[in-house]
Amino acid sequence: MKKLSALVPAVVFSLVALTACGPENGKPASDLPQENTDVQISRPMDYEQALARYIELESLYVDPNSRGSPPRPEDPSAFTAREIIIPLAVTDSYTPTLHFLCRTAEGDPDSRWRISNIWFAFLDTDGGGKSCRFNGNVEFWPRGENQIEYAINGDFYTGAVPKAEGTFSGAVGTDENGSFSSSVSEDTPGSHYAYFYRHETAVFQ
Repeated sequence: MKKLSALVPAVVFSLVALTACGPENGKPASDLPQENTDVQISRPMDYEQALARYIELESLYVDPNSRGSPPRPEDPSAFTAREIIIPLAVTDSYTPTLHFLCRTAEGDPDSRWRISNIWFAFLDTDGGGKSCRFNGNVEFWPRGENQIEYAINGDFYTGAVPKAEGTFSGAVGTDENGSFSSSVSEDTPGSHYAYFYRHETAVFQ
């Protein structure tokens, strides 16, 4: 996993669990909201910095034949963005991360910032010294100015060859839906490591 420069921990983060269950576990033991402060937000990026990060991520996760470019703003000088990273505790020793590159509206240094839209999303399947491949789906919805609802449903495999590593590129605004899928090769599926389902809302600031 590439190191994200200038990451700072969020002051206040909470993850409100909506649903969390798998075929082996049945219904969750508790429906009470759960908090997670181990989430990171990058410092604000201008358009050139955000574009460089976008290109870096595309080079890692997007097939060269299907790479595109992010929507260019009418006024790049007024453009700001942040990257939001959410860890996914698949097991005690394996924590891949879900990344959202978001266009933001930034106020004064002491003011609250907000999400305008999500324009790149991907799942980094390296975590805790282990590398897996994901076979499943990820959906997400920006909810208001400071929330992202997301749902991930699928299986992780070790030693698998990816058939398609999914990412999302576009512009998803408030209450709109974005999604991507990943799959592993039927010829080299590797060994099943874990099934994972999570449906939560990340609430920050």
